[in-house]
Amino acid sequence: MKLTIVVCSALLSTAFMLGGCNSTRTSDYPDRTPETTRKVDDIKLNARDQKDAIDKNYDEKSNNLDFKERQIREKYKIGREAYGIKAGKSNSDHIAKRSDIESQAKFDKVKIDADAADKVKTSPAEDEAKIRTEAISRKAEVDSNSTKKLASIASDNEVGEAKIRQYNMEKDLAEAKEMTALEKERAQARDEMRTKKVEVDKWTTDELNKVNKDADNNNKK
Repeated sequence: MKLTIVVCSALLSTAFMLGGCNSTRTSDYPDRTPETTRKVDDIKLNARDQKDAIDKNYDEKSNNLDFKERQIREKYKIGREAYGIKAGKSNSDHIAKRSDIESQAKFDKVKIDADAADKVKTSPAEDEAKIRTEAISRKAEVDSNSTKKLASIASDNEVGEAKIRQYNMEKDLAEAKEMTALEKERAQARDEMRTKKVEVDKWTTDELNKVNKDADNNNKK
């Protein structure tokens, strides 16, 4: 007797579970007729395929835009590096010129001192002060000329640095404009993707409503 009760209970539980599953499944369809089920499944499959195609198209656009972004950044990076190398060469030339001017000035002053020392040795004692004064004056003139030349180089260097800053500012602005346009394309691609998916959802709802209406009409017959 107990065995019979257990078996009956098991059968009832199984029937209840199956009934629950069928109820959940049935809620996806207006009715359980083969024709209605097929129509609903076809519509949902069609909608899924449409959305898959939309996602694929968006992914392709997104990948293309990523490639464009890398190319833009690389283009401006190379441009800055090339200009920096050119500017660096110019700066090296300025450094070399400054070194030459300073070395020449040092050499000229040493020579003036040497010439003055030789004159002192071969001149009367009363001329020594005059000779040394002249040497000091000549060395001052060397320093003055050297300072003017160095100032000119420093000015050229400042102009060069200003050009570099101006170049980088212009390139930063140009890059920013291109990136802004690219982000606009990204936003448009996202909006298009979302709009198309909404259109698919609307189409799906409309088609399912048609199936539901047909099912209602059939049930009333």
